[in-house]
Amino acid sequence: MRRLTKTAGFIIAAVAAVAVIGFAMYSRHRAPNMLTIDTRSGNYELFIDNEDNEYFSTKDANVKNIIKTYLTKQKEYPYGLTDAQNYGSTLVYYYTRDVFIAAGVGDWRDRNSPLGFSLYNMKTGQQISSCVIYSQAGFYKNNDLLLSVSYIDNGTVMKYGACLYQRRSANFTFIDLTSKLGANETLFNDPAGRSLKATIKDVDTQKKTFVVDVNDMTKKDADGNYVYKRSIKVSY
Repeated sequence: MRRLTKTAGFIIAAVAAVAVIGFAMYSRHRAPNMLTIDTRSGNYELFIDNEDNEYFSTKDANVKNIIKTYLTKQKEYPYGLTDAQNYGSTLVYYYTRDVFIAAGVGDWRDRNSPLGFSLYNMKTGQQISSCVIYSQAGFYKNNDLLLSVSYIDNGTVMKYGACLYQRRSANFTFIDLTSKLGANETLFNDPAGRSLKATIKDVDTQKKTFVVDVNDMTKKDADGNYVYKRSIKVSY
């Protein structure tokens, strides 16, 4: 009887050891940036506003995990700085189980002046959007739509148009308006997308239309703005 008990003890110990080794191997080969999103908390599937979209103002654990896992490196100044100063250069505006939208700011104090919005894969942290929604002409529409003029560049051909995101979509949508522009017309002042030459207005989410105002790239008014030239109505 004692021999059987001892044998059983050896078997249990062996099984436990194999389980520990197996778990260690699993952990080693598991994707290092795998992120678990708890959909029972936070602002899941909502465009976030009212100054509740920054790591340093929200209590949303998911947002903290996203920023810490994917959007910031290790703290450069760990002593004496607030979370706002350490993490506040990136804002998370929206997330689902699959994707999240993040916006960069020039400085943590410029939390109300994001530079632009990009879409990322929640499982890998990699940017997946083919276009960027710029804050100069981007806005929320009834907490359902984020939209601006934009461009895409594959290294050979640059196309100008509009970039939009509807809540719960799998990706940003790019609408190519290149064919509607003249030979000397562009929506931007330079290929990097700064100093917009066009703005979006009259968004109708029911009819799925909006208007792009194109401005003359060669003329400015007394206030230094490009002179209005014409409008392009767009359906999406």
